Amino acid sequence: MAHPVPRPSRRRKVIKRSLITLLIVALVIGGYTAVNVFNAFGNIFKENPLGALFAEPLKTDQYGRSNILVFGTSEDDPGHPASDLTDSVIALSVDQKKKNAFMFSVPRDLWVDYERRCPSGSAGKINVVYSCVKSEGEDTAQAALRKSVGEVFGMDFQYSVHLNYTAVRSSVDALGGITVTIESVDPRGVLDRNFDWRCRYRCNLVKYPNGPVQLDGQQALYLAQARGEGIGYGFPLGNFDREANQRKIILAMKQKATSIGFLANPLSVNKLLSSLGNNVRTNITGSEFKTFTGLIKDIPATSIESISIVDQKPMLLSTGRGPDGSSIVRPVAGLYDYSDLQAFMLSKLNPPPPPKPASSTQ
Repeated sequence: MAHPVPRPSRRRKVIKRSLITLLIVALVIGGYTAVNVFNAFGNIFKENPLGALFAEPLKTDQYGRSNILVFGTSEDDPGHPASDLTDSVIALSVDQKKKNAFMFSVPRDLWVDYERRCPSGSAGKINVVYSCVKSEGEDTAQAALRKSVGEVFGMDFQYSVHLNYTAVRSSVDALGGITVTIESVDPRGVLDRNFDWRCRYRCNLVKYPNGPVQLDGQQALYLAQARGEGIGYGFPLGNFDREANQRKIILAMKQKATSIGFLANPLSVNKLLSSLGNNVRTNITGSEFKTFTGLIKDIPATSIESISIVDQKPMLLSTGRGPDGSSIVRPVAGLYDYSDLQAFMLSKLNPPPPPKPASSTQ
């Protein structure tokens, strides 16, 4: 038997109820997203998240560059020894007008003067600075690390970003994974078995051939930690190779995060913000963050230089034994003599203008 066709008035009521239902669902989803974003911004920036609606210029040094120190700790990894040491420190320098940037890793074993008394002494490896001042608060500890790194390299670091393991892992997963190119001098690629205890040594958690590889969040985190100690291959420079891979991971995340497909997906963006909100601490304000994200989006990957300060010729850094007998990184010029490092960094911060072409004579 045929069903009667609804009268126009009844059809309008059905459509109206459907639209109201859809609107309620949209408001619930949108409200959930808004709350997550609001909470994330509040956790990260420690201010009214509405400030992110208004873009403010980033602070700059005397050369017009904004310098950010990105560092990581493992305090969210249960049982990890010395979890508040900053074993990963990457410096990023951005030119807002010229739309370019460069980045380099700060060797964790670089010997510095702490300018205070720490549990390990008044001088030692730079990865202890944050830990030494941590009891005075996150902001003070971040400022101490910015100052220490700045004095070594002759730079003014206006900003710092503190990440933990969860931030790296969940951010890469929120991005849908990343692509990193393995470039080992070993034709087999890389292998580090220091993480295989997690699978009772029945797997290889860090084993990749040379060339592009796809990584999820956990794989990216393992690679960021790998330095080839013990059984393995492809890490002839140990920690320096690890630092190079960390820079690759950051560049890969930048490329994925600024892709059109990711930014057009509000659920993915919300997932990323939520993960960052619980695991990132920074002195960047919400309004400055809006400017920073726009700037990073506008800078092409080809305009971001990844610098290895350990591969420079003539050499700037060397390894050896420190005053306490431990293995350290020190300037070639001598302990506490950072003049060559600072001169090199100045050439990057304020490069000389290109030479004028010679005039032709007839």
